[in-house]
Amino acid sequence: MTHSRSAPWRLKNFFAGRGFPRLPAVAGIFAAVLFSGGLFPSWNSLAAADPQSTGLVQLSTGDVKDDLAAAKGEKKTLMIYFWQKGCPYCGKMEKHVFTDSRVRKKIKKEIYMLEMNIFGAREITDFKGKSTNEKKFAGSQGVIFTPTIIFYNSRGKRVFHTYGYWQKSHFLAALYYVRHKIYKKKKFEPFLNEWFRKRRK
Repeated sequence: MTHSRSAPWRLKNFFAGRGFPRLPAVAGIFAAVLFSGGLFPSWNSLAAADPQSTGLVQLSTGDVKDDLAAAKGEKKTLMIYFWQKGCPYCGKMEKHVFTDSRVRKKIKKEIYMLEMNIFGAREITDFKGKSTNEKKFAGSQGVIFTPTIIFYNSRGKRVFHTYGYWQKSHFLAALYYVRHKIYKKKKFEPFLNEWFRKRRK
């Protein structure tokens, strides 16, 4: 099961976009499974994650502050794609969304994309200049399952996030929503409804 244009977006707390939901453990696990693409997926149809295969990931300096500065210098929005080895829906995101010509054009032009393995041991420096690693940094950002994608403003503040597999049409809307800073004046649900309504005319 993938996202339809209506039902998942009614869960306002889950897709509010400003900060992560505070869900009980059981509800969090259920949400992770449900919104990652379905309760009963066809596993044979899904590929394992390999972010570098997308050709969209920037080479990180190992210091996210420097990466943020690089994004700002290129007048792009910093986006971190959190994944893990063996994650089928990360693979699905990479195979079906990051390969879409419209998504690729938007990312290459406006987004500075990094990748982080939520169980990775690679040493990095966080936004506060503190030494850490990928796993700890992912935890500090509230990431508990994959794929999770977080967008940051020029000051390193998280402004929007996506959980699980998103269809290319929804992800394109998310890129537009973030890039044009619509999150400052409107929540994602009403924006998305307008987005699809205009495209149905």
